[in-house]
Amino acid sequence: MKKNYLFLSFFLLSFFSYSQTSNEFWFAPPEVTSGHGPIATQGLRLVMATGATPATVTIDQPANLAFNGGTPIVINIPANSGYIEDMTPHRADLETMPQDVVLNTGLHISSTANITCYYEVTTPLNPDIWALKGQNGLGTEFYTPFQTSWANGVYTPAAYTSFDIVATVDNTTVLIYPRVPLDGGHPALTSYSITLNRGQTYSGAVTGGVGANNPAGTAIVSNQPIAVSIKDDSVNPAPAGCRDINGDQIVPVDIVGNDYIVTRGGLTTPEYAYIVSTKNNNSITVAGVLVANLFVGETYRVTITNPSTFIQCSEPAYVYHVSGFGCESGGALLPPLNCAGSSQVNVVRSTAEFFGLNIIVQAGNEGNFQLNGNPALIPAAAFAPVPNTGGVWLAAQINYNTVDVPVGTNNLITNSTDVFSVGLINGGASTGTRFGYFSEFSGKIFVNAGTDLIVCANDTAQLTGSVTGGATTGIWTSNGSGTFVPNNTVLNAQYVPSNGDILAGNVTLTLASTSICFPETDQVNITFTPAPTANAGVDQTVCGNNPTVSLNGSVTIATGGVWSGGAGTFAPNAAVLNATYTPTAGEISGGLLTLYLTTTGNGTCYPEV
Repeated sequence: MKKNYLFLSFFLLSFFSYSQTSNEFWFAPPEVTSGHGPIATQGLRLVMATGATPATVTIDQPANLAFNGGTPIVINIPANSGYIEDMTPHRADLETMPQDVVLNTGLHISSTANITCYYEVTTPLNPDIWALKGQNGLGTEFYTPFQTSWANGVYTPAAYTSFDIVATVDNTTVLIYPRVPLDGGHPALTSYSITLNRGQTYSGAVTGGVGANNPAGTAIVSNQPIAVSIKDDSVNPAPAGCRDINGDQIVPVDIVGNDYIVTRGGLTTPEYAYIVSTKNNNSITVAGVLVANLFVGETYRVTITNPSTFIQCSEPAYVYHVSGFGCESGGALLPPLNCAGSSQVNVVRSTAEFFGLNIIVQAGNEGNFQLNGNPALIPAAAFAPVPNTGGVWLAAQINYNTVDVPVGTNNLITNSTDVFSVGLINGGASTGTRFGYFSEFSGKIFVNAGTDLIVCANDTAQLTGSVTGGATTGIWTSNGSGTFVPNNTVLNAQYVPSNGDILAGNVTLTLASTSICFPETDQVNITFTPAPTANAGVDQTVCGNNPTVSLNGSVTIATGGVWSGGAGTFAPNAAVLNATYTPTAGEISGGLLTLYLTTTGNGTCYPEV
């Protein structure tokens, strides 16, 4: 089921969001050239926000016990609050450099409650943010999206492009398959491996400054969960000047999707979206036109000229958007339409420079937004249909002055009827811009309908379904006509087969996840075996002066039977099917007696009478 989304591409200095929530984050901080702007102005910080629950946050480096003097950073953040931790004093411990070397720079943030967190480079001339994805950023297979159009600026130390990896457990083997040559003598299309312990990092890099040589589509596969981030330092989208860093933390392949909407920002140079396929034979449709067929790891560039552009992929793919304001650029991994969104987002405007929101939402919910409790600041009239979506999706682009969104204040965006996604632009046209995407990436959904069952025809099937990961609820359906008890939304319900199910001999049940994401499904097959039968024989009439009854019982699908119902005696005993029964005097005088034959040795079946 598709849900509403709000896509607000952010170019900002500070942004608190109730999205991408987690209680644990891993990150390999990138190296950022100190030659781009005065070093005294180049700050690093972690920006965190709590929801309704206060949190105690711990920041450490598991592979570097000397971090912060040997004592982790511990912060207590009240509920519904934002907090900024200045990481600039730890720069030497944080930046993942030099490249092609195993390092100890992995940053680990843990919390007693779910929070949001991003890493920010605050240099005025070369800023950006890395939206940390929490548990959704951990995985074992990734492909790296990069822009391939523009060069890195020339600085000392060099500005270059890299992907940065951090391990979350010891003895993690990482296989890297680059599509272009990497620094350190790693040729294109030749895999190599590294081994990392918990908190250790590795930077795979390309220096030389040519965008076409960026390591787009590099495959990264590991035997344990890792986190991967990308960095493209001091990118120059304009003929001169306006160099700005681009970067983000990416997600594993099992979280990327098929359908995306790209909302154009405010670059005066062309804006591009870069599609990286995770599978072969991936048909790419842009604005209703089939434009490419990609193989795994290949990149296709889409020029973004309209306010909103609909991208459809026949197979899962990454979409990386390079946008910005003026001639200053930033980069962000876009969340897919089917499985992302937040119910509320809180943002902080850091400067009086341009501040704009790009919003995408499913039709029918555009009138239910509020900014700081004021619906007039996100009016329904601001939304227009996204082309080629059949009117299902709407987009709005809204800019704000410092009266409506004051500098340095928290600003809460909500939608009362559905989830949405948010991006923001807050920066100067020729100084620096940050671009982040903070919509929740829902985790991969795991659905397990349980093992196939063999059930007796006179029994019910005990189901043991489970739905975990990005969803926790599900619904059962059957290709038969039985019923679920107590109902079909209980994962461990019982299935009561109908006579038609039993006659057919089997039935297939499907468990589908229920959430904002497209449902994941799994099936369980139930085979019905015949139930036991008991035949006590034909009714008999015997003489009162010779009342001994010769019984002639029979059973099927059972090893035996037992007689009951009388006060007399069975000879040789009640467990003999052809026993004789001698009634009591009272039974004879009563004139009528009913004997019952019940099956025994029924296996998994209930006894039959």
